[in-house]
Amino acid sequence: MNSKWKDEGNTLTIVDAVETLSNIADLEVDDAINIVQSHHIAINDEIFTYNTVHRLQEKNLSATIGIVKETFRVVLDYLKHFYGKKCTNINNTRDNDGIKNIMVLVGEATKKLDRYTTIFSKAHSASISKLKEFRQLKDFYNKKFAINDETPSLKEQDIEYHNKAKTKEGAFLSLDTIKHDTDYELLFMRKEDGKRFFDSSLIRNLKLVCDFSEDLDDYYSNSPLAQVKFWEDRLAQLSSKSILRLALTQIDLFYSGFTEYKNNELVEHINKALMALILSSNPRNLLRNSPVKSCHQYLSNFQRSLRNALATNDYNKLITYPPSESKNFMRNLLSLSNTLCKSFYMTIQKGQELSKIIREIIKQSNKSRPGKAGGGTVSLWEQFENDYESLTWALNNHKHGPLFKVLELFKKGEYQPFDPTFQGDIPNKMWNLRIGNKHMSCLRTPSPTRQTHIHKAEVLYEFKGLLRSYANSPSKNQHLIINVQDRTAWKEYSRCIALEELQNNKEFSGTLTVVTMARNTDFYQQLSPYNKLGNAQSFLQHFKEHLTRDDTGFFFPEKIKEQLFPAFSDNLMQAVHSVFFSNKNILHRSDRLDFIEIFYALMTLKILEIVKPDSFSITCKDGIDASGSAIALLHSIIKISATGTLSPDDIHQLNTTLYGMPMIVRERVMLSEHFERFISALRTIETTQHALREGTTLHKVLKETIGPLFNTPIFDTELTLPDWSELY
Repeated sequence: MNSKWKDEGNTLTIVDAVETLSNIADLEVDDAINIVQSHHIAINDEIFTYNTVHRLQEKNLSATIGIVKETFRVVLDYLKHFYGKKCTNINNTRDNDGIKNIMVLVGEATKKLDRYTTIFSKAHSASISKLKEFRQLKDFYNKKFAINDETPSLKEQDIEYHNKAKTKEGAFLSLDTIKHDTDYELLFMRKEDGKRFFDSSLIRNLKLVCDFSEDLDDYYSNSPLAQVKFWEDRLAQLSSKSILRLALTQIDLFYSGFTEYKNNELVEHINKALMALILSSNPRNLLRNSPVKSCHQYLSNFQRSLRNALATNDYNKLITYPPSESKNFMRNLLSLSNTLCKSFYMTIQKGQELSKIIREIIKQSNKSRPGKAGGGTVSLWEQFENDYESLTWALNNHKHGPLFKVLELFKKGEYQPFDPTFQGDIPNKMWNLRIGNKHMSCLRTPSPTRQTHIHKAEVLYEFKGLLRSYANSPSKNQHLIINVQDRTAWKEYSRCIALEELQNNKEFSGTLTVVTMARNTDFYQQLSPYNKLGNAQSFLQHFKEHLTRDDTGFFFPEKIKEQLFPAFSDNLMQAVHSVFFSNKNILHRSDRLDFIEIFYALMTLKILEIVKPDSFSITCKDGIDASGSAIALLHSIIKISATGTLSPDDIHQLNTTLYGMPMIVRERVMLSEHFERFISALRTIETTQHALREGTTLHKVLKETIGPLFNTPIFDTELTLPDWSELY
């Protein structure tokens, strides 16, 4: 079935109709009815459509009745289209189930609407079931589909809701929540009492959408993300090639002694992992070549085999009782296991390839996007903003992308834990930094945790393997996590605590530092009661208090607190206020939001200077939105403060960070609230730069005002991109 099919006379898709009917069918007596309505605007002789959602109320009764009628028409037109296309196979069980389910939904929605008698009594018809559109739909269905004993006819008085026994107590995830990609992680975990965060109606609705979206070829053919599976597969192939390259020496040693130990359980799993990795790295297995199994599938097999290896008793014995120097094979086996973990987090993906694809989508979008002005010189922030708007416009025909990502995961296993790394969100190295004499790598990685219940998260075996690899390196390498999840939020608290406490584990205390700077608290968003902190000094005082308290979304380990508070943080606030906000007495909310973003980025640089890690990650739940915007701003500040602009390669990398990864991982653009924080802060930085008197550079100003707060020439920091040529 085709989810994007719609008759030229209709403006809603069949998925929109299913969503509207589902919302109505799930109503409680006192709920408000939210209805989707489409609108048309004409710009330069082109017709464009957009949807709004409003409540069913007496004052907009006529519009609501019209929308209900249109919903029925959409379903009827779809059934006619479907019948004409598949009339020779109309008894197909799966197809009949899908049709029957949506008609049950039609019936239940009709009954729910009829219960609002005080509203509908003023309509032309006292009952929705008396509407012409409903009768036409019912008649067509009964004549064309309800033709055997297994498919009951549609009768208003006999329609029974399949999920009458369901309970809505405590459930809050809805089809709309999933479609907009908020809180999707809650689909994959349970509450403390073992119950789910959704009821049976959500599963019903997801399966309905799945039934009416069985044939996705048409859906993707009209989308700029038509090739997204091929992009994902290409990145998997490059990642596999990178992992092999980084572990090549130890792989050779492994196979030189493999025969003698091939019956060892750990050896068996590592061998399977390597075989999958080799097949994943082979370009012949790219999806474009129609292989039996794709590079992405082989990489998933590698992950599964590696995790199985790390869970064996043999591996645990090796880390508990390290083999002596005489046991060369076992020493190499342990080293290889951990190196594969390290290599997995340090993969190199050629960002330029994805960036070129993004630029082409933007180019095509600009040709048809209404009101798009061409030419002229724009600032960096305007360029990024224009590109974001163009991509948003282009992806309007792919608005159900996140929904299909969820369906895809559910098909693999409905109740798997929330484990983004294991669900296709592959980590990778973004760029390299040199601060003073210290070289470090910036990694993009989702939270390295796994969750089956909301109140408990566990750190991944693979991430612990990375840390063990660091511990066994000659220079005792370190990793720094800048965790931007909200430790004050019940949805993210357990992941924060799992990461923060890992650094206290004796085994990992020398290789891991975790700092939490939440990016979703009321203070970060400057919501009530902080929305009225217009006085600059009052705002700064509140900010200082929040930084030093663990119950406000911040966490700094004791080993670095003394170097951050109070002297550095207080002085940094005053410097940011002076340089970027001209010591204004009044800071509007937008100013305060930008202040927080810039301060976070500069605080991150100070933490990097103190910890001197070999690698670091700015980490949110999936490494896409909150962390993506933070990584992009840090990248921009480092380059603009040093050189005054961004190079073409920087733009390529930022395109991948801001647009590419959300498309690959979630089939959407970056969530607007995070992108807007990046853009607004970048605008403030560029405005500051342009306002300087002639002969003065931002680099010079920052070096003179903020530079003395650091122990290294921080604004001479060098940022370089990975050597992608190593992949070829």
